[in-house]
Amino acid sequence: MYNRVWPLLFILAILLSSCNNSSSITPEAPETQGRLLVWHHFEGHEAEAFNDVLDEYTAIHGTIIIREYFPPDEMVGGFAYRSESGLGPDLLVNHPPFIGPLIRTGFIQELKDFNVDTSNFLPDSLDPLRKQGELYGMPFSLFIQVLCYNKEQVKTPPATLDDLLKDAEEGHRVALFSKFHSIFWGVSYFGGRLLDEKGKVILDQGGLAEWFEELKGAKNIPTFILQDDEEILHETFVKGEATYYVCRSNTIPEIMDDLGEDTLGVMPLPKYQGRSAAPILGVNALLINRLSSSKNKKLALQLAKFLTNPQQQTKLVLATKSQIPVNKKVVIDDNLSPIIAALIEQSETGIATPLEYQEQSFETFRYGQLYYTQVLAGEIEPEEAAREITQHVNDKFGLE
Repeated sequence: MYNRVWPLLFILAILLSSCNNSSSITPEAPETQGRLLVWHHFEGHEAEAFNDVLDEYTAIHGTIIIREYFPPDEMVGGFAYRSESGLGPDLLVNHPPFIGPLIRTGFIQELKDFNVDTSNFLPDSLDPLRKQGELYGMPFSLFIQVLCYNKEQVKTPPATLDDLLKDAEEGHRVALFSKFHSIFWGVSYFGGRLLDEKGKVILDQGGLAEWFEELKGAKNIPTFILQDDEEILHETFVKGEATYYVCRSNTIPEIMDDLGEDTLGVMPLPKYQGRSAAPILGVNALLINRLSSSKNKKLALQLAKFLTNPQQQTKLVLATKSQIPVNKKVVIDDNLSPIIAALIEQSETGIATPLEYQEQSFETFRYGQLYYTQVLAGEIEPEEAAREITQHVNDKFGLE
């Protein structure tokens, strides 16, 4: 009897221990529990949506996520300083033109050894994160310019540029942010492109000069507002003093708060002679700190994968009505959210500059602003401006 009881008690002890362990430890706990510091640049509704997704991740996996807000332009210096001191974030979110400078700090982790599956990402969302074959981050969301309009002032928004100009001539005010990078979307109307496949600027090969001429004509229409202060344009539109406003998609939540969701209409920029507008496509990227611990790099990657899965991407875009999903598996019902449908449609014709060519791209917009202003003032002809911009940038970067 004694010999039989002890084996039974031993087996029972093992079973009880197994039951207790299974109730207190989840299968993923060793890999996902920990603490992460995340830097981001989101504000308002976008920050609320981002934090909601982070809270859900914490509830599922137990990872404590500390969040810090940084303006995009202040993040580069802060990241380099904090990382050198061992206090940098494990994961940070930023967008061009700051991705390149962040990578040049040397503290952004290349992802080649992390086996990141990029097959579900939109190709254009990956180009701004690749340089010489290396992937430096995962795309989180996209943003782009679209045409915002006041539905109380117009029943049928313009499908073409000619229709938009006609509406302006009939008294409907059109607000346009008058910076070179913000008006670039019309170059595609005339078959123009910013760069060729090797990164050489080709604005002197057509498109830019013709678009400059079109803008010079529009400037003479009293109700066509070209303004280089975005805050003034925003106020003009939300006060009902302009019918149309070429806005950035990431400003839509603020516009909606001020104007009213029922009053705000959003559509892709109008076409011209059958050609679509091609605005600059921005990407919010998830970047991992190379100096983080091995464990925290894995945790950051796990979080990045969660943030970009179809369910969380859908949740994000529906909550913000401003972020464009990067995951190809996200499907949004046009009737459920016509604003998001318009953003996605416009993103399909947007220009995503590859990371390795971003320096000449931003130099083009910086230097081009000078000539754009002179063209509108009648001090230089559009064709000469296109030649000067092209030659300057190509000479600076040694492109022939």
